[in-house]
Amino acid sequence: MRPRQPSRSKPIAEVVSMASSGRIRAFPLLLLIILIAIGGGVFMLFRDRTAPVTELSPLTVYVSKNMQLTAHAEDAKSGIRSMAVQVTAGDKTWDIASAQFPDKPASANLAFSLKDLPLKDGDIVIDVFAVDGSYAKFGGGNMAHLSRTHTLDTQPPRIAITSGVINITRGGAGAVSYSVDEELAMTGVRAGDYFFPAYKQANGNWSALFAFPYTMDVQDYQPVLMATDAAGNEAAVNLSVNARPREFREDTINLPQSFLDRKMPEFAQAFPDKKNNLDIFLAVNSIMRKNNRQALLEMGQHSRPTPLWHGAFLRMPGATMAQFADHRSYIYNGEKVDEQTHLGFDLASTQRADVPAANDGVVAYTGNMGIYGNCVVIDHGMGLMTLYAHMSEIAVSTGDEVTKGQSLGKTGSTGMAGGDHLHFGVLVSGLPVMPVEWWDAHWIQDNLSEKIPDVMSATANGS
Repeated sequence: MRPRQPSRSKPIAEVVSMASSGRIRAFPLLLLIILIAIGGGVFMLFRDRTAPVTELSPLTVYVSKNMQLTAHAEDAKSGIRSMAVQVTAGDKTWDIASAQFPDKPASANLAFSLKDLPLKDGDIVIDVFAVDGSYAKFGGGNMAHLSRTHTLDTQPPRIAITSGVINITRGGAGAVSYSVDEELAMTGVRAGDYFFPAYKQANGNWSALFAFPYTMDVQDYQPVLMATDAAGNEAAVNLSVNARPREFREDTINLPQSFLDRKMPEFAQAFPDKKNNLDIFLAVNSIMRKNNRQALLEMGQHSRPTPLWHGAFLRMPGATMAQFADHRSYIYNGEKVDEQTHLGFDLASTQRADVPAANDGVVAYTGNMGIYGNCVVIDHGMGLMTLYAHMSEIAVSTGDEVTKGQSLGKTGSTGMAGGDHLHFGVLVSGLPVMPVEWWDAHWIQDNLSEKIPDVMSATANGS
């Protein structure tokens, strides 16, 4: 065997040449990577080519000088860098508002009004500009431009009352009819904290049922007729009313332990933190009562625009056990533990007596409502509703059309009732009023027939 020959090293020049050749071959690859990185960065830097989404609210044709307007811009990719608003009337343009947003939020608002501009009624153009936070257009960002034409209206509606004298009693109701010279966004009567919407009638006039809240005194009661047009201009007229005082009864309700033990377990789940039946009663009688009344107030703002009823309202036969606005003191073990106001009539007949609909209307609600138990609410139109509470059986469904005298179900003792009876209430835009007025055909004839068309047309005597 021949001995292995020792390996020979390549010449240094050849090795250097090979290394240089490797670097040369690697250079284009490195350059390509650098170029891709730069290109990717440039792409990321300039890739947002979409302008922000812009809006102007409220979305209305008519605007007034005092209307609060808001320009809104959104850009989820790059955020909002700046916004500006211009107003043009004729050949004059004003820069009215602008803002910079260094933090580039995803959305931004710019509020403004026209109150400081020397504008006259007529057409104006509002331009909204918004620039996003991208580096598109060599760092300038994408700009959105929204332009809208509006009609400036600075004149409030003119109200003309078309009905006569208004007599109204504390705890009772009244009505007014009137005309206005333009289309309205909102109108009605405000009394204290309560608002009673008006409804446009077939003859083009407006009519409103409103109340003299049982909580107010004569000296504090000043109903105001209000009308707001589409531009937000508001007119207000103090109604001339003959406001009459009325005192309400005081009543004392004893709370035997047997009543608390029998009724309060029905409400225990609503107040799991209460440790005994008296505490549950006090929570039901205050917190739940307040919530139930608020629900009726909200329901009263959503009524049919025309009167569905005619003539006097029916009264379920039976003895009167409690009256409207009785102020009740609740006594437990000889001490007063609570006080509330009873806002309806309690009528007792035989057990499970038929409950008649007091007048024509549409069922607005059926179900259990806290202190009222199983109940029915009928909408008679123009904010007028009737409440039938503590029922043992309900024979109608929400949305049903009902006629005067139709059976709604049976009386009972559900809710906070101590025995079988009907709690009957009348509400004007959700506020309870005296039922006795609505049982009286002469009161309806004298106080409502002139102001609300056709409410007496069903029968000659209103029965």
